[in-house]
Amino acid sequence: MTSTLVEYHQDGPLGIISLNAPEKLNAISPEMRADLEHALDTFEASDTARVGILRGNGRAFCSGFDLSRRQKGTYQAAESSPWDDRQRLRGWADMYLRLWDCPKPIIAQVHGYCLAGGVQLPMCCDLVVVSEDCRIGWPKLPTGGGWIGPMFSLFAGPQRAKQMSLVAGSEISGKVAAEWGYANFAVPAADLEESVRSLALNMAKTPASVLQLKKAAINRVWDRAGFRNAVLEGVEWDVLTHKDPSTAVLRQWVREDGMKSAIARFNSEGV
Repeated sequence: MTSTLVEYHQDGPLGIISLNAPEKLNAISPEMRADLEHALDTFEASDTARVGILRGNGRAFCSGFDLSRRQKGTYQAAESSPWDDRQRLRGWADMYLRLWDCPKPIIAQVHGYCLAGGVQLPMCCDLVVVSEDCRIGWPKLPTGGGWIGPMFSLFAGPQRAKQMSLVAGSEISGKVAAEWGYANFAVPAADLEESVRSLALNMAKTPASVLQLKKAAINRVWDRAGFRNAVLEGVEWDVLTHKDPSTAVLRQWVREDGMKSAIARFNSEGV
């Protein structure tokens, strides 16, 4: 199956799901979300695909949400009613949880850039393998609330989550991400694809039913530990932050001068 913004193909027992907007560093749009849902439908329905791999085409895994249509997208929605904003964000939460709730295990193969809303995608997969030189980072402008940070804290601990969340634009390398617990391990970029494929094939030796039971058993415990709540409650934290007066100032800068200029202004003078 091939769609415009997500490609899916099967390689033996592996289902390969590739984000396919390389010209935008695989920024997530509503259209990409719909295509991802379709790819997951195909993967789940296959009788022979046992393990999935989520990856990105081009120079990046995922650069976050697509803000190129900001006048009618994120920034306009953030200025609408809290209820409308909540409903929009809940749709993105459902996208993350679709990965988490997929009955079959999925490995995130992360290279290049994994930024902003893209950071949550690997956390909702079952294993994460990163290239040592990839960059994992938070949004450049502090217009969101507590969504990435609370989820990240369950992997890396509260102090490291605060370190990343409280300084806008914070980044770490793939090597550090593995040391902190965000990823299972980091490998040289040249070895990433083969390392993930080898891991997935070893997993696929286990019967599909047993793989799914093992995933469900661990997810059940992790849900009780608060992972699902971290995903869902992040929606409300973001809605609250979108109504803070400081974020209105930042959105105005973006409208007037564009994203790059707004980021430069924030880095120079803050809000």
